[in-house]
Amino acid sequence: LTPALLADLVRAQPDGPLGLRNRALLLVGFGGALRRSEIVALNAGDVAFVDGKGVVLTIRRSKTDQIGAGDAVAIWASDDEALCAPTALHRWMRHRAAGHGEEPLFVGLRAGGVLTDKRLSDKAVARLVRDSAEAVGAGDQGLLERTFGALSGGVARRYSGHSLRAGLATAAAEAEAQLHDVMRQTRHKSVEVARRYMRSADLWRNNVTEKVMRTRR
Repeated sequence: LTPALLADLVRAQPDGPLGLRNRALLLVGFGGALRRSEIVALNAGDVAFVDGKGVVLTIRRSKTDQIGAGDAVAIWASDDEALCAPTALHRWMRHRAAGHGEEPLFVGLRAGGVLTDKRLSDKAVARLVRDSAEAVGAGDQGLLERTFGALSGGVARRYSGHSLRAGLATAAAEAEAQLHDVMRQTRHKSVEVARRYMRSADLWRNNVTEKVMRTRR
């Protein structure tokens, strides 16, 4: 899930409370390179805004932190307000108006945008990414479906909750971020696992065919 496609997914969200929640979820999930289980496990008290920088999320427990030692993930504010994770999160939390820090950050909504007190499920994150990708494809005359459908069985199968986490890691690699910096954001413990997300960028970086095949002007 590239930054450009992320922007399309964010802009495709509806107005109102549902859109506020979805935009915050997508941008935080991507910027924090979060697993879908980590996204829905966030509580209101796990969010700390830092003036002039962005937001810090406290991840209390994760796949690679079963004892619950906790970890912190920072997400910088974006120059594009529509794609700014801290801005989207602040707007959602203002609407969410949680009574205390232990209340879930992302909750379900009833018809009419009425908030429930029920924590969103990790499957709901996967559905949001998949359905939003399908909506973008349909809105662009099926561009994504035509591009990927024959190879992957359609947009729905190509994108999932994990696409947010993988997308940030891959985009960081293409921006020539260092492996240790990517691992700090994704919190991978295994170098080999983290490098999987960077291989597509590594294929082109310092590739000998550029020196051989491309004309220097």
